[in-house]
Amino acid sequence: RAVEYTLYDKELRRARETLDDIEHVRSEGCKELSILHEEARMAHDAIRTVEARMKTKTNALRRNRVYLQEMERDKTEAMTHRTKVELECKELEEGIKTGKDIIKANKRKIEELNVEIAKVTKELEQNVGPKCDSARETLTHTINERDEARKKMEGLYAKQGRGQQSRNKRDRDAHLRAQIKELNETK
Repeated sequence: RAVEYTLYDKELRRARETLDDIEHVRSEGCKELSILHEEARMAHDAIRTVEARMKTKTNALRRNRVYLQEMERDKTEAMTHRTKVELECKELEEGIKTGKDIIKANKRKIEELNVEIAKVTKELEQNVGPKCDSARETLTHTINERDEARKKMEGLYAKQGRGQQSRNKRDRDAHLRAQIKELNETK
């Protein structure tokens, strides 16, 4: 029995040692598992945080792309508008330059015309002026002669008709004196 007890006691000690070893391994495993579980939870939280940041940044990236597209479109429109304005400016500058050239040409032409007008005016004053004055005098003289001829003609017609006009010698003499007086006043 003593041997049996010793064997049993040895076996019990071995079983206790084995059990202690197993318990020790199990407790170590639990600690490691707990640590791994904590690390997994932290990794999971970190993944969630990274996913949330990634989602936020993805949305920000999407907004930035849309904003960039709008800015590109605005830039294109601005460049198109700028090009149009530059073309208009060039056209206006060319128009101004052409206008200035035309003004210079017109001024030269006006100066040439003024010189020509002065030349023609001088020529007219020298050549045509005396002829014009002479023609005017001739016209005046001719008009006066015509008027005198008309008066004479009227006088002759009047003489022809005077015999019928006056009833007696006194009326005829009064009428003739009035005409003589009138002729003397006109001369």
